[in-house]
Amino acid sequence: MRPYFYQQKKEHPGRYNFITLKLKAMLSYLKSSTLLLSILLVGCASPVEFQSKHDHDTVVKFASRHTDNKRQGTAWAKVLESSFAQANEIDLRKIEELKALNTAEAWERIHAINERIEKRQARVEPLLPIVTEDGYRPDLRLLPVEEMLAESRKEVVAHRLTEIEGNLQLGREGDKLAARKAHGRIVSLRDKYGWNEPLATELQNEALALGRVYVLLDMQTRWFFDGNRVINQIDFWGVNGNRWQVIHTSEQPGVHYDYRAELDILSASVSPDVLNTTSNTVTEKVQVGQKAVKDTNGVVTYKPIFKEVRATIYQVNASKNANVTAEMNIYDANGRRLRSDMIFASDNFSENFSYYTGDARVSATNGCRSSNTVFFPTEWAMLDNCASDLRFRLNCLIDEADVQ
Repeated sequence: MRPYFYQQKKEHPGRYNFITLKLKAMLSYLKSSTLLLSILLVGCASPVEFQSKHDHDTVVKFASRHTDNKRQGTAWAKVLESSFAQANEIDLRKIEELKALNTAEAWERIHAINERIEKRQARVEPLLPIVTEDGYRPDLRLLPVEEMLAESRKEVVAHRLTEIEGNLQLGREGDKLAARKAHGRIVSLRDKYGWNEPLATELQNEALALGRVYVLLDMQTRWFFDGNRVINQIDFWGVNGNRWQVIHTSEQPGVHYDYRAELDILSASVSPDVLNTTSNTVTEKVQVGQKAVKDTNGVVTYKPIFKEVRATIYQVNASKNANVTAEMNIYDANGRRLRSDMIFASDNFSENFSYYTGDARVSATNGCRSSNTVFFPTEWAMLDNCASDLRFRLNCLIDEADVQ
């Protein structure tokens, strides 16, 4: 007799392919999921076999869940005891090797190991004291991990502080990128190592100030009425800048400007309201009543009465446009032009609809308006939209006013 899957392939090739694909998908998932394989092994392997195939932390994780099993409690407790002790021993030996190097990178690795120890002990500590059904008490000695973490945090900060002070000194001499590097390191120490001393805040604020560039944005117009409207809207909403940019639209006393940006509104215009219309007149007969007609036999029938009606259908496109053209020039502190760009902003209104005049009984009037009234946006509203568009483009360009 042929195997089952051979028969399925021969008799039902579609079903065979479907089953094969599902099996392949399951195998692929199992191969890529170490955790799931570990769970399956726990159910079919002895504690010692499980220990021989996995790293110490994986064994601690699973053994801590099986120490209360009535049948295997003692076996798992012994595996937990052994793996827990070996994992801590390996980590302590690695810590001693890294301490001998005594570098910032070494202490960061030590801190990561301490965090691993903390996580390992957090799995075990809530279970203590462990006593199995036959009275076995595993020896699970906890390390003073809080003291170890405090030490590694302190050493990381101390070693990185030398680097921070060096970059800040370069920042005081005008190297803004070095100041930004110092700022990034301080933020990292605060977030990852909990460095919240007053000194951290003081140095972070200094690094932020030293790393910033100051940009003076001068906005001008050649078109008194509409151009000023656009400029006023840009000024009202503001130009964003970023963490490392401070943008002023008027010169402030005592500020050294690293860049000057000049925005010149060359033109600003709004078109008239435009209606483009085409029309088509439709004539149609509609029933307006009926009349009685008696034949020679006296039988009465009713005949419809039709009337010819007429309507004119208008197809309308309403449109209105606003356009602003500007030029942006960016200069460094020495007056050297770094870039020059043309900026175009626009706002467009368009509406298509149909309306009719004449008799509404004409079927072609269905869906048509009864009037040609259009609510066009005001010139001010369209210029405001142009200003918003212009501000976005301005932000993109002014980002270039920064150290490279």
